[in-house]
Amino acid sequence: SSRGFSSRRVRLLDPVAQSVSLLDGEALRVRLACALVVDAYHGWPAAHRFDARALAVFELYHSRPAQALRYLNVAAYMAIAFAETPGWCLDEQANVTAVCADAANFPRYWTFGFTPLSPNMTAILESCCILLFILQLALKAFFIGPRRFMRSVPNVLQTTLLVLTAMELVLWSLGLRRRTTLSRPLRALFIVFAHRKLRDTGAAVVMMLPRVLELLFLITFLLAFSALVGFVLFAPWNPAVTAYATYGHSFYSTFLLLTETNFPDVALQPFRSSRATMLFFVSFQLVLVFVGLALMLALLYRSYEAHMRTEAFALTRNRRKALAAAFAQLVHGWEHAGAEGALSSTLMPLSRFAPLLSRMRPDLTTWQVALCFEALDTRKRGVIDGQEFESVLCALHVKFESPPPVRAIRAHRLRLRARSLLRDWRVTVLLDGLVLVNAAVIGWEGHLAAAPVNRTGLSPGEKGSGLSEH
Repeated sequence: SSRGFSSRRVRLLDPVAQSVSLLDGEALRVRLACALVVDAYHGWPAAHRFDARALAVFELYHSRPAQALRYLNVAAYMAIAFAETPGWCLDEQANVTAVCADAANFPRYWTFGFTPLSPNMTAILESCCILLFILQLALKAFFIGPRRFMRSVPNVLQTTLLVLTAMELVLWSLGLRRRTTLSRPLRALFIVFAHRKLRDTGAAVVMMLPRVLELLFLITFLLAFSALVGFVLFAPWNPAVTAYATYGHSFYSTFLLLTETNFPDVALQPFRSSRATMLFFVSFQLVLVFVGLALMLALLYRSYEAHMRTEAFALTRNRRKALAAAFAQLVHGWEHAGAEGALSSTLMPLSRFAPLLSRMRPDLTTWQVALCFEALDTRKRGVIDGQEFESVLCALHVKFESPPPVRAIRAHRLRLRARSLLRDWRVTVLLDGLVLVNAAVIGWEGHLAAAPVNRTGLSPGEKGSGLSEH
């Protein structure tokens, strides 16, 4: 549950909080809450350690300069392919061939009009990029933890790719092994691992394959059977049909029919000899193209829809857990810290909310932070609970068009002070007492204003009847 999740976070943080002063402990809790809110914002599982060093590395890893450096490193690693010597210009020892080394022939292999980089210079640039990738994974493994790092499949795959690339580069530098033909195409995988959304999309495609595997096997079998039928029908013809001369040509031509490219080139040659051949091609189009591929598309759509629902559920679950943990860190122990109007550890006052939003939104003023807190306080109690705190992600995107006037700021401060006074039980008792006194005074004044009545039941101002006067 979220309560157990939050208490586990508190227990992990308590040894660090006890080893430093109260101010450092409070600052550390705010930093941890900010890290958890960042996890909730992206829907990440809060799988990182919670100590001072790990938080510092986490903040450094997700800072804007570090992100820009990571993306620039990927771009530079991909740009090496546009400036390096082409692979066909290198022999087995990675030396430039005689054809490419000729000054008259070499300019034809230029990419952008300048001399390509030598293999040694390419290896140096590639080594620098690989070292930055290794540093990136080392920082990630530090603030996540070795066990959690190795449980993640993308991290394991990226580590394996880096190890293979680095080993190949080292063996080539020592002259023990030549570069393989797969070393350059594998660079594209670094783009997939560098972007989380692209990596998740690739993982979704891989996870959908088992659901469409049976239909894929069925389409492949029908494709091979149609190629066999086409080979048996059209191979003995004279003149021979080039597209179906052998079974290999027949399979290739049938695959072209499946993709609906070059359909006239495949079907018109037999059609010129006999129009009855259209029965074969129309049957193939109806069974495989209009039915088989349509079923494949429908199955892919349903699989992807189910996967997206699962991802949305996991994202919501991670977001709620991270926000619950951040809320627990901010309200933990605040009722014992002498805070004014403290109620319980399940409610958060403005004094605990302001450091969080000020750290994540340094562009906001104190008045704007208080206004965001007032917007989150839907019940107008002066404090927010865990459910209201989940809307803190909306406060991260709030934009104020113009600064408020001084009069509005003063009026808002007066409202906050009046609200804090009204929450005090002593003020409540005093106001109730004043109400009772006011009611007593009103009753006493009404009693004094009432006119006295004589024995005859007539007031002194009233006159009697004529018979009484006589």
